[in-house]
Amino acid sequence: MLARRPDVVVLSRESDDEPQAARAIEMVLGEIESPGPASVVILQRLVDVLVVQAFRSLTKQSACQAHARRQGLVALSDPPVHEALGLLHANVAHDWTVAELAARVGLSRSGFAARFTALVGEPPLQYLARWRIARAAELLRDTDDGVGAIAARVGYESAPSFSKAFKRWQGTSPGAYRRGAGASAVGPAAGRGSAPPGPAP
Repeated sequence: MLARRPDVVVLSRESDDEPQAARAIEMVLGEIESPGPASVVILQRLVDVLVVQAFRSLTKQSACQAHARRQGLVALSDPPVHEALGLLHANVAHDWTVAELAARVGLSRSGFAARFTALVGEPPLQYLARWRIARAAELLRDTDDGVGAIAARVGYESAPSFSKAFKRWQGTSPGAYRRGAGASAVGPAAGRGSAPPGPAP
């Protein structure tokens, strides 16, 4: 674990996932802003607590990532779900419905939806929405196509609806994303818009 640790682990005092770390951060800030007797000793102990909390956070993240990898492998080993993923990746602009996907892989609509959600971790059309934004992010980084053209390539009928969806998933507009990607040249942004696991298009 330590050999594979990242250079930086972020702990936030506003995090709902790490309440103990948030309290420790508040105590550190309190000691710095209003030092008292033995503040140095207290700060040393609080820093020790934060180091342990950072390790716990890293361990939790690694466990979640391992689960996601296992879940992805299970999905790809299921023939109907694997076929559906291939259809979504190969035809991202198509106006897919759950019923059409189910028919294409030979399952009932309800049976397919339940199976896909259980194995992939999200419903089919939510997966499609995320994959569309991931593909759009790639096109914004790697091509000079306009926002309207990219919107059409990933299945949106208008640039405004695409821009709204892109900002909802990525937290920024397509234009700002493209400018940031061009300036940093660091590849896809991690987070809500990251490409979901599945067959390559």
